[in-house]
Amino acid sequence: MHAGLGPAAAVFAISHVAGAGEGRVDVHVDCPGWSQEASAEIEARARAQLATAGDVSVSVVCAPESATVSLTRSSAIRRLGVAVSGSPRDAFDALLDAIASLVAESDHTLAPLADRERPTTDGALHSDAASRSHPPHRILPSVAMDAELWQGSVPVALGVRGGAKLSLPGTATVGGFLGAQWGVQARGDTAAWALRAAVRAEVDPVRHLRIGGAVEGRVMFASESGSSGTTQQQAVTAGICVGSRYVRPLGPVDVAVGPEMEAMVRPMAVDVASVEMFRVPIVVVGASIELTRR
Repeated sequence: MHAGLGPAAAVFAISHVAGAGEGRVDVHVDCPGWSQEASAEIEARARAQLATAGDVSVSVVCAPESATVSLTRSSAIRRLGVAVSGSPRDAFDALLDAIASLVAESDHTLAPLADRERPTTDGALHSDAASRSHPPHRILPSVAMDAELWQGSVPVALGVRGGAKLSLPGTATVGGFLGAQWGVQARGDTAAWALRAAVRAEVDPVRHLRIGGAVEGRVMFASESGSSGTTQQQAVTAGICVGSRYVRPLGPVDVAVGPEMEAMVRPMAVDVASVEMFRVPIVVVGASIELTRR
């Protein structure tokens, strides 16, 4: 494990007294290569995961490429070694799974929290969202590449976009992006490109799945060259886009890949000499790959 998030050594210990019936949860993180921010984040996520475990104490002690997780509960101590590498946030899932396994060993009525839902003391469902949540009110830059199916002499469009997201409590984000698209595989002397802007909201309902929706506007520019010269046109439309993505962490970023579909207010068509050359249909399907800073 290396110092990916800050140069200073971090030894972070906090005792948290939960509400009535939830017991006392102590979490101590001793990872010299971590920043205080990273130690505080894993500490908070561990406390959320242990909220109904009663009186329990957890310590995480890091070494190069490994960590030892110790759990003290009802005067019994259990330890588990974890192989970790990469940035601190790359190790979070492995450490939270280890804590869940130790809790399950100490009380067989508790299932591992990292992979399934379990009932809390008030009967509500407590899912692994607590372990996947991120600190709220952080700006998360993102970039993406996408492909869409158009129609006619420009059947496919490829695009890039960039923007930022604001993290909300839990796993939700809101943000916006700006992007451009270019028609490819065009037939004849047809050319097209478009500008896009959108406001998007997303949430991760379960691990590795991200769903979201956006309100988007587009301006398209097209040209057709012929014997009488070059004809240029432009069109404007707006629509609502929905999509789902498979998400995996990769170093300091989340990589999200999946399909998208957009329903537009009206299609965008390009006519030359009263003949339609191509169009962006009212329902557009495509796919994207997105990188978001965690």
